[in-house]
Amino acid sequence: MRLRIVLPLLLPLLMGLPALLLIGITADQAERHLDGDARSNLLLAGETVIVKARSFLEGAAFAAEVNASLFEELAGAPDFLPTFDRTTRQEMSRHPQLALVYIGDEGGNHWLNKREADGNIRTRVIERLADSASDRQALERAASLPQTNTVEKEAVARLLAPILRTTWYAAGDKRQPLVAEVDPLKVYDPRLRPWYAGARQAKHLTWSAVYSWEEKYLGKTRQQVGSTVSVPVMKEGKLLGVAGVDVTLEAISGFLRQVEVGSHGRAFLFDHQGLAVALPDQGDLLREAVDPAMPGVRRSVGEGGDPIIIGAFAALTQSLGTPPGQPLPLGEKRVLSFLLDGEPHLCLFQPFTPESGLDWIIGTAVPESDFQGEASRALGW
Repeated sequence: MRLRIVLPLLLPLLMGLPALLLIGITADQAERHLDGDARSNLLLAGETVIVKARSFLEGAAFAAEVNASLFEELAGAPDFLPTFDRTTRQEMSRHPQLALVYIGDEGGNHWLNKREADGNIRTRVIERLADSASDRQALERAASLPQTNTVEKEAVARLLAPILRTTWYAAGDKRQPLVAEVDPLKVYDPRLRPWYAGARQAKHLTWSAVYSWEEKYLGKTRQQVGSTVSVPVMKEGKLLGVAGVDVTLEAISGFLRQVEVGSHGRAFLFDHQGLAVALPDQGDLLREAVDPAMPGVRRSVGEGGDPIIIGAFAALTQSLGTPPGQPLPLGEKRVLSFLLDGEPHLCLFQPFTPESGLDWIIGTAVPESDFQGEASRALGW
């Protein structure tokens, strides 16, 4: 009697139990499938970012190599300056990320094309008129002298006059650029700069450590931060000079802002010291120096204002077991996960190859939901 009463009630449940089990198993398998898809999609997005970043930076490296070949062929020739001017302007037109393109030689001469803040490109030539030991000492002395008033500036100009001649040129429509202005106070020796010394020592293409420099234009001064790719110019085993190209961190950050990583992801660059090289928000790159007159100081990539980047970097340092302030021993690609406000995120870190000469790591971080949402839509959920 009881069985007759209970059986009709149990029968629908018993019939539905296999379906419920099947749904549970399918959901579990699908969840694991989505997790695998999220990681695969992160790897794909990360590789895309790396390819684009390499292409962006290789434009600068290619320009440096072209200019090295140009100097090897035309060093000392009367048509070198107009050829250099024309060639580098074309390079800077094709690659907006190039801030300065230049060549320095073993005699202390320097040729430069510079992109100003308003987009104009100007040419500067520094001619070394004398290069004895006493001349080099005089140049060092001139660099240490103040230039706060007319009397002080005239003293520096007198000291430099027999050693250096610095001329800015405007673009001309003939073979030679048009003389624009003379700068009697510029103190510069390319041979002493890190980009020159680095290429001379390495004997191949190399990237400098990130550094800052001062720019003056139309009465205004601003600080720039960037890196230089430089190539030694060799002829018959002898060093003639070094060709260099500057890329600003501002330009690299602008590039990263255009790179899509899922719907809410981030792409960012930093060096093995953990210092930011490029972030989507340019304002997170630098913090003010103790001395307001000095350029800003690069932040750790974990000190910015973006919680996704902060979380990803924390996951990396924890994974590597790296104490704060110590170099990051990342030698190969690494995929990690972390929680941010309870939401799972994935991140990918990959160092540039040693052949690139860059001591940089590229990171991508994205909420898992970005990729799982795509997979769910594909399954019709």
